[in-house]
Amino acid sequence: MKQIKKNWHNLPPVGLRMVKSAVCVFLCFLFCWLRGEQSTPFYVVLAGLWCIQPDIGNSKVMGARRLLGTLIGAVFGMVILLFELKVWPIHGELMGYFVASVMIIPIIYTTVLIGKTEAAYYSCVVFLSVTITHLTDSNPYLFVWNRALDTAIGLGVGLLVNSAHIPRKYQKETLFVLQLEQALLGEDGQLTPYGKVELNKMLDYGARVTVSTTQTPATLMPPLREIRLSLPVIAMDGAVLYDIRSKTFLYSYVISPAMTKDLGDFLNRHEYHHFTNVVMEDMLVIYYQDFSCPEAETVYQTMRTSPYRNYVRMEVPEDASAVYFLVIADKKKMDALAALLEQAGYADQLKLSYSRQEEFPDAVFLRIYSQNASISHMREYLQEETGAKILVTIGTSEEDTVRVPAGFPNKTVRSLKRSFEPFFWRKTKPENEKMD
Repeated sequence: MKQIKKNWHNLPPVGLRMVKSAVCVFLCFLFCWLRGEQSTPFYVVLAGLWCIQPDIGNSKVMGARRLLGTLIGAVFGMVILLFELKVWPIHGELMGYFVASVMIIPIIYTTVLIGKTEAAYYSCVVFLSVTITHLTDSNPYLFVWNRALDTAIGLGVGLLVNSAHIPRKYQKETLFVLQLEQALLGEDGQLTPYGKVELNKMLDYGARVTVSTTQTPATLMPPLREIRLSLPVIAMDGAVLYDIRSKTFLYSYVISPAMTKDLGDFLNRHEYHHFTNVVMEDMLVIYYQDFSCPEAETVYQTMRTSPYRNYVRMEVPEDASAVYFLVIADKKKMDALAALLEQAGYADQLKLSYSRQEEFPDAVFLRIYSQNASISHMREYLQEETGAKILVTIGTSEEDTVRVPAGFPNKTVRSLKRSFEPFFWRKTKPENEKMD
């Protein structure tokens, strides 16, 4: 029952695009009713729905493409009608099919010549609707005119409806930081279709949005590849600030070279296998030695295929500054390591983060960072760099400005939408007020 309830809440809501589509259809029918029998509702509605796109820019592109295709198809259709009536009558159904098929070549070639090949399909559809369906009409020229006019009306209605929106006040001076794993991604580790569309729309309207994650940039790149983020993301539990567009590490909290060497020797001496993550010239280089536990080798075999990770089997260079160490061991050995790190004083000098993963139920993962590495520090740094007046965090923690339940990514996106673009009549929540 709990799983059914969770899936129900993850269903995408009835979006504004659906409502606009219904309104567009009704207005198209209304125009057809006003024009009377001269109009063909099917063509008007088809053109109108074609313009109801997720964003206005794409709507205009699709509308222009459809209009151009209609004009090209109508012109060629008119040419064939004139040829049939004034020059050489086309006798027989089979001959008509043959002529129409041959004319497809110059129609498509025309779109190639003008550099608008994307309009070829619509040109062919309009041409065939004119020549095959209405060639024997008493006045086929009137159909060609009405066909083009129906398309123009439908496109105009679609563009008008798609560009209409309820007045909102966009919070462009606010920096929004979304928690990636539990709040924004679904169970499959991906954004939902609804999340992709709404995030990109808000970004196009000027929203300052980024994400924070405990994982490396290699992990967050796949789910964010379709999102038009302009701000860098906070990765590795706040250890780095990474620009996914230029694929560069802009800022990082690292462990000093002396501490990196000292801690590496300590782990080797106590026979704990570890991966040492080092940023070198905007590349994440991961140093490792012989595997001493099967879980560590499995992690290596799984992760090494990523183009954003570079595994090197050798000792860490003397002057290297580690971003973090990853140690993998069973619970008993990890408990022993925790005690050793406490005795040696590393627990006071570094940030230790323990975690478990479903894929490895018998293993404990320990990530060791610089003591300064934290998502909160990196959020404050990013706010200062961007000049944002307000910082709003959206995640599953009690410390987040907007707290959302884990595992409901659509709720997270809707919470962001309410925070970024509230209606004019809705009061904005105070900066420090929780919005569960």
